[in-house]
Amino acid sequence: AFPSGHVAWVSAVNGNNITIEEYNQAVLINGAWHGDHKWHTRTVNKSAFDGYIHIKDINSQPTPPVENKNLGNDFYATIYYPNGGKLLEARDSGNSGYPVNVQLNNQYYASVDSSDPRCIWHFVRHGDDGSYKIINEYYGYCIDVETGIAGPDRNVGAWHEDHNGKPERWFITNALGNDRLYSLLSALEYPNYALDVYKGYASGGTNVQLYNRGESNIAQQFNIVKQSGYYK
Repeated sequence: AFPSGHVAWVSAVNGNNITIEEYNQAVLINGAWHGDHKWHTRTVNKSAFDGYIHIKDINSQPTPPVENKNLGNDFYATIYYPNGGKLLEARDSGNSGYPVNVQLNNQYYASVDSSDPRCIWHFVRHGDDGSYKIINEYYGYCIDVETGIAGPDRNVGAWHEDHNGKPERWFITNALGNDRLYSLLSALEYPNYALDVYKGYASGGTNVQLYNRGESNIAQQFNIVKQSGYYK
């Protein structure tokens, strides 16, 4: 607290210096002090204040360790999104630079099974690390992180099966908060990012993306349903 009673929030500590955030900082106008009704941040010596109130630290819960699943070395399946009752499909984007979207299909509460090859995915397991290449049966393209750079809101589409690199590699693990479903974790900056339905929306045509792996995040929970007619 300041001698005048003004209170600020300490957002960072660096040795004897602290960074504070505050609202309504006093400014001198015509010989009188007035609050400026604005938000400020600044770094000062810790001795600038008369006292501090320390709120007890909250111990954050560690993210559970990842246990990758082996569902088989070579199989065909749908990827069902229970929150929307829809399947993931590949669909022509009309964009020559990145030609195929991966999105929710338009069926109303679709079955977990499908005869539409746009909704059928060929899972091929890599022997070196246990990750999967996931190839769309209609287009022959892999689920791929666009630009090959991990990060929240990175677009995920389908791209040529041409390099077996990390943008095309996915690990299957139990979904956080629901071990009856699965999440697909990108090999890019593994295990920080998961396949994610944009904002958890349930409408057909909703895009999928990369996003921070999250506890109980329904946008990252899928059922992988093997299709008997496509078994090898």
